[in-house]
Amino acid sequence: MEAGVSPLEVGSNLDFQSGIFRMQIDKEDAMIEYAKSYKAKKIVILFDRGAPDGRIYSTPEEWDEVLGKNRIYFPKADGSL
Repeated sequence: MEAGVSPLEVGSNLDFQSGIFRMQIDKEDAMIEYAKSYKAKKIVILFDRGAPDGRIYSTPEEWDEVLGKNRIYFPKADGSL
């Protein structure tokens, strides 16, 4: 459950995990942009939760689709995407 929403309420686990993934990426991107505004020479950002967390709640096929919907591709062992 995220912010009071469960997979059963949004239609499918795929839709739910895709939404959570996008929110997490948006939060991470925002924190990186905020850090750029600091005058310090070195900034450390620690994310205690990460975009890949939803993988554990998805089938391999669902997770591949979540990544594809968000245009994130990892090379396979043979070098293809």
